[in-house]
Amino acid sequence: GNIFFRFPLYGKFNFEKIKELMERKGIFVRKGVDSLIHRLMKLDEKNFPNAEETFKNTVSIPIYPALKKSEYVRVARASKEIVLKYGN
Repeated sequence: GNIFFRFPLYGKFNFEKIKELMERKGIFVRKGVDSLIHRLMKLDEKNFPNAEETFKNTVSIPIYPALKKSEYVRVARASKEIVLKYGN
């Protein structure tokens, strides 16, 4: 299968707002990871404050080798415009 690379950005982001605005530009962002292992194992989130903090405050943008120059320039410009604007 295909493996795509994503570039995580860390900050005090309003993830839902960033996701909505980036999708309007045809760019699909995600959280830094899909799930936290301690949640899958049903362990108390209070015991993993750093993982929770990082998960909450990370957005990943699509950056991978198969992107054309025009595509990664578009992702970079949109990220600068939106992610920096809606990060706290």
